[in-house]
Amino acid sequence: MAPKPSPYATQDQVAEHLDISVQRLRTIMNKGNLPRWNKEPPNLDTYRVAYIRWIRGIATGHKSQDSNLDLSAERAKLTRAQTEKTQIEISRLTGDRLA
Repeated sequence: MAPKPSPYATQDQVAEHLDISVQRLRTIMNKGNLPRWNKEPPNLDTYRVAYIRWIRGIATGHKSQDSNLDLSAERAKLTRAQTEKTQIEISRLTGDRLA
């Protein structure tokens, strides 16, 4: 009788399934963008869905590739700083004093 195939995938199988190198897979996992291996590695579906969600987040501008930045929040901070700068410049030009 043939052995029953495991429902779990190896890192090599996951990397091949996602069309990335094993090193890239490990890098993405180490940065927290994909689940890490626990006692029992997850199946291919788990990794495919997590990878697609991560890539979608990057594509829509909500995440950076290294996940250290929330790009939407950073854009909001930049917009706020630009608004404050403009208000200061207008006040200076019109002679208003800032409180």
